[in-house]
Amino acid sequence: MPEQQIDQIGHGSSVDVPKAQTGNNLLIKVNGNGLAEEAGGINAIKTALRRRLARFENRLTRVEVHLEDVNAERGGGRDKRCLIELRPAGGAPIAVTDFAGEVAPSLAGATTKAVAAMNSHFGKLDAQR
Repeated sequence: MPEQQIDQIGHGSSVDVPKAQTGNNLLIKVNGNGLAEEAGGINAIKTALRRRLARFENRLTRVEVHLEDVNAERGGGRDKRCLIELRPAGGAPIAVTDFAGEVAPSLAGATTKAVAAMNSHFGKLDAQR
């Protein structure tokens, strides 16, 4: 279900785009000290990100996801952080962050921000051409 949450926030229905069909070697790395399991597991996170970022895959070299419980055992309302770092080919890294009470919503929020950041970044580059 978390993968569906990622796809539904700020995005209509989507089509799965397996890596083999894109012809790109985009590397997606997930770091999270076991928090990835709360969002459906590492493979579910990678699949959802690849789907949402499919139109940018030929322009990105690497995506890193960092999941963190910022309050640990102290708890708190919005203590799960998801930071997504995107590395455009030949450009500086771009990072987005979202906080929520659970991992899946923070991942969904950060994913939506990542798509918006890539739209903005590549839109500006394309306008200069």
